[in-house]
This record gives sequence, structure tokens and C-alpha cells, in this order.
Amino acid sequence: MSCSRFRRVFLLSGAALTASCWLPRAPEPPPAGPPALDYHRHALLVEARTQLTTPVRLIFDWNVREPGLRSGGRGVARLEPPYRARLDLFTGRGETVLRAALVGDDLRIPEGASDELVPPPALFWSSLGIFRPGGDYRLAQGWEADDGTLRLTYDSSSRPDLLYELDDNGDVAALALLRDGEAVDELSLSLPLRDGFPAEATYRNLIDFRELTFTLETVETVEPYPSDIWFPRNQE
Repeated sequence: MSCSRFRRVFLLSGAALTASCWLPRAPEPPPAGPPALDYHRHALLVEARTQLTTPVRLIFDWNVREPGLRSGGRGVARLEPPYRARLDLFTGRGETVLRAALVGDDLRIPEGASDELVPPPALFWSSLGIFRPGGDYRLAQGWEADDGTLRLTYDSSSRPDLLYELDDNGDVAALALLRDGEAVDELSLSLPLRDGFPAEATYRNLIDFRELTFTLETVETVEPYPSDIWFPRNQE
């Protein structure tokens, strides 16, 4: 090889080596973070954990506000596993305002009675700290909000969508019913739970401008209830 040709090869090799030293390296992969939350499994665990396990009786105060009306009094909720609830509301003078029972998603009220003071089933159960979308609802989406709470949306072919907010302990903190993406009913709960139940629950019907608040007084474990209480009548 001639000297001139050797010099050309040497110079070209050196240039290639120098260029390779200056080429940017591929970025290092980011460190592995915590695995993505399985929202479906998480929801099932919350539903199982918040299910009723024993018959109980709750005593509470209630207040309702709506245009042209303010009222309130005392109330009794009788609950039994898996999903049975009997609700009785009385005025401050002991007069009956409401008799209603919810078995699963089946709302039962006496013939001719109004159900305007009874939240829809999912909100009713959530007002007791029980996570139960029920019906034909299916989990559509889950994400963690900036405030650290977990949000879960459920949709249905026949009912308004549900938007749950769960706190760090997996307890229901709020729930909204959505029509076309807009809230029509809202529920907010005071946490942490007291004896397994929210200390206060506030239900708002945003269409009728009605606000109903339940404030817990006592929780008592009781014997199983007679089956006829799940079929409220006008005269009892």
C-alpha cells in the first residue's frame, strides 16, 4: 500500500471513530414504577369489603331543603345482608313521613306514596358507605385524580352513568349520576366512617333543587329482622 493511500485510510478511520464518539446515545429506559392499578379488580374488592355482614339498626337525624320547604326529624334504617334496607322517616312530632324498602335495586314503597325523598339505588347504598353500582352497570373507566382520590365511571344501557370518588382507604367519598356528562344527582359523605357508616350523607337532586341530609346518631347490631318489613304498607 502506498504512503498516500495509507494516510487516506487512516484519516477516514479516525474520522469515523471521532464521529462515533460524538453520536448521541439512546436514552436509558425509565426506572420501573409501580404496576398499573387493575381498576376492575379494585372495584370488586371494595364492593366485597363494604357489603353488609350483620343486621344493624341506624338512628339518625334528617333534614330536607327545597324551594318552599324545609323539614326534618328522626329516622330509622334497618339493614340486613346482603342488600336489604328499610327506611322510615318521622317528623319531630313522630308523624310518619316515609316508609320505604330497598332490596338489591328493587325500591318498594306503599301504594300511592311518593319516593321523592329516596335517592336512586346506587346513591342510597353509597349513603350507607356501601359500594354497589348494581343493575346492568359496567365499569367504563378508572383514573387517579390530582388530589389522590380514585375515580370510577360506570355506564348502563338504561340508566344514567355513575361517577364514584373513593378516598385513600377505598371508601366512597362522593357519587354523581350523569346524563349526557352532566350531574343530575349528587351524594357527598363525611369521612372517615363511624362504626362502619358515614357520619353524614348529603344527597342533592340538582333538577328539583332538593337537598336531603342524614346525620348518624347510633349504630346497633341486632337480630335478623322479620321478612315482612321489606314490604312496607301504608298502615303498620
